[in-house]
Amino acid sequence: MIAISKITQDSDGAIVLAEKQGSKLYDGRARVSRSATLDGGVVIDHQGYVAGDRTLQLKVELSEADEAALKSLFENETLVHVSTENGFFTAAIEILSGDGGVLDVTILLKEAA
Repeated sequence: MIAISKITQDSDGAIVLAEKQGSKLYDGRARVSRSATLDGGVVIDHQGYVAGDRTLQLKVELSEADEAALKSLFENETLVHVSTENGFFTAAIEILSGDGGVLDVTILLKEAA
């Protein structure tokens, strides 16, 4: 279960989603780069990992009212709060696609809230 809410208090500004099969709740990428050196070798630079490097990819099936609530959050809120089993985060909804209650949602985590 994933809960998404407005940053500011609003009793109508929250929704709970039950992710379906195929969702990715943990997709982290460390800040790593690789560069070729003039002597034929490589240098790997690892700058670490933070929650803001994660992306959530959700597949959800929603009622008409819940779909409208999620679309409102997507269209009107720059940042949202997202609660998952792995923590509570400030995030942005990057992609919302689909219709008829079956949606794909991509959420970029910013930081642990």
